[in-house]
Amino acid sequence: MGEQSTIWKNFIKNWKIYASPGKPSPDDISIVRKWLKKIKAKRVLLLGATPQLRDLLVELKCEAYTMDMQMDMLLGMQNYMKRKNPNEVIIKSDWLTSPLKDNYFDAILGDLILENIPYNQQPKLFSEIKRLLKKGAPWITKIFYPKDNLKDENPIDTINRIARMPYNINRYEELFIYFLFLTYNYKTKMCDVSKTEKMINYFYNNGELRKGIDLKAKKLFELMYHMWGKPMKKIWYTETRTEYMKRLKLYFTILDEDHARDYLFGEHFPTILCKPK
Repeated sequence: MGEQSTIWKNFIKNWKIYASPGKPSPDDISIVRKWLKKIKAKRVLLLGATPQLRDLLVELKCEAYTMDMQMDMLLGMQNYMKRKNPNEVIIKSDWLTSPLKDNYFDAILGDLILENIPYNQQPKLFSEIKRLLKKGAPWITKIFYPKDNLKDENPIDTINRIARMPYNINRYEELFIYFLFLTYNYKTKMCDVSKTEKMINYFYNNGELRKGIDLKAKKLFELMYHMWGKPMKKIWYTETRTEYMKRLKLYFTILDEDHARDYLFGEHFPTILCKPK
């Protein structure tokens, strides 16, 4: 699985200001906690370095394994954990070719991991997940899919609606997600953030807001640039909900699904509980 982004150093540096739905919210974590408790998971593998999920595994006293191809992410994100875990097993490995044992884990977790993997490589990941899980054990992961029916919407109206909401740390990321939706390519099934950046520049350029945009939006645009850097370079692979679920169901049985209610567009970022077929 080749690295296709140059943003990860920014992620480590700016994680304190990174917001939901890009990173797990308290609601997202509650969903995962509920399911891990229900299945009484003991040995759990986390794909990626997400601090909130690592904290959850400490809280639940799980035997925690954390795997990512970048050691900088694995170690850097430790600094954002609220509960240090001296017993956490850190594994530097590609998710598609891990050195771990067959049928070893009670659960595997992920947060927006599929969206980082090109479509032609995803079946290999699905095979690895099946290999690593004990029989009947689940994969729990958050996914995201685009919002439809935006053609008749005036973007400035939505920008202003978000900007005028009571401020919280998620607002700039919610606005960024809205721009991702606007620039989603239904033919390639990809979000190209460089194209998203061009649209952002149309509405906010050189410190100036386009006419009609509420001044409250300025802070949100500034935070977007601070978090993502300039130029913004990232590709996400995602499909419409119907397409996404149809493809997943070729490999998994979907046991449950839930989504956060503590940020905008939560219904487009569901967490799913599934087991390999």
